[in-house]
Parts: sequence; C-alpha cells; structure tokens
Amino acid sequence: VSMPVLQRGFSVRLAVAPDLSAVGLQNFTRPGTNLGALLEYRLSSRWSVQTGVIWSMKRYKAGGDQYDADLDYWTKFPKKPEEISGQCSMIDIPINVRYDIAVQPRLDKQLQPSRWFVSAGVTSYVMLKEDYSYTYSAHSYGVKQWTAPSGGYGFSQLNLSVGYERALGRRLSWQVEPFLKAPLKGVGFFKIDLLSTGAFLSIRYKL
Repeated sequence: VSMPVLQRGFSVRLAVAPDLSAVGLQNFTRPGTNLGALLEYRLSSRWSVQTGVIWSMKRYKAGGDQYDADLDYWTKFPKKPEEISGQCSMIDIPINVRYDIAVQPRLDKQLQPSRWFVSAGVTSYVMLKEDYSYTYSAHSYGVKQWTAPSGGYGFSQLNLSVGYERALGRRLSWQVEPFLKAPLKGVGFFKIDLLSTGAFLSIRYKL
C-alpha cells in the first residue's frame, strides 16, 4: 500500500490538558490546567523532536512531613502543620523525543496516515508563584510563599506519554496524548517530589 511521503520539517502545536498533581501517588486534589505552545521537527517518517512552553497551574496536598524546609522556618509557627496544600503557577519547558510505533494509511491519499506514538523526555520548571495553606489539628490558616519569576528547576521531571494523531487536512491534524511527569528532583520552596498526570488534546499545523 502506497503511503504519502512525509517531508522533514517543522510544525507548531497548541495543547490543553487537565493537570492532576500530587506528592507521591496519593492525595490527588482538584485538577489544575496546562496550556501550551510547542514547536516540533520531524526527523524521519517515525522520529521527531519537540520543545516549547506550557503554562501550568498545579494543585496538590500532602502531610507536613513530606515538605522539606529548614528547621528555622518552622519556628515561625506553633508547630509543624499536619497537612500542607499547595497551588503553584509555573512555566513547563519540555524537551521530548517521539517515536511513531504504528502508522495507518488513510483511504484519502491526500491525507497523512494516522499514527500511534510514544514519547519521552525531560522537563524544566520555572516557578512563577507558590501559595500554601497550613492545616493544624485544632485550627487552620493560610500562609503565602512567593518565589522569584526567575526561579528555575532544570531537568526536574521525566516526561512519558502515549498518543494518537489523525489528520484533518494536508497540514492540520489533532491528537490526544495521556502523559505522566515523574519527579527527578525536588521543586519549589519545599523541594517537593511532584508527580503530575493528565491528557493533552492538541491541534497541530505543519509549516
């Protein structure tokens, strides 16, 4: 079966996804949001590389013992909180490599084939704002912590995803991509091991 020739070149992708984040694999809270603009380059019929920027709002909570801070910091409070809830806005800068594991030709030969793919890479975070609420056994109150816009955490997450892409026209396609971002090192004021998951829905335009 003949397939359309896929030329090397750039494409741009706009993506949106819910974001479920947690410290470890428990205590997931209400979803946050991911909004991204990505640039991709196809190296061959199956391999491509991608990078870009994703604005992300993450919400998470965990026990006070799972948050790392200097002992002097906790002297400002009656005692260490039993639970800390966080809400952080950040810039996510991914660098990923994608491999198309299955390529399915379309009946319309003018359209590119549908593709099942896997992707892996790393993410760097730039923290924009961190808000935390501290909960104690007898009472609770909110405390805000802020980081400088330039505060960054290079290569802090491992990116893993699978997905499906289908053409809408000669240059336009859509794709769905469930993902997992696993911690490689601690991020934020408390150096937390933040795990995030969700599913990107994207529109791609080939330049």
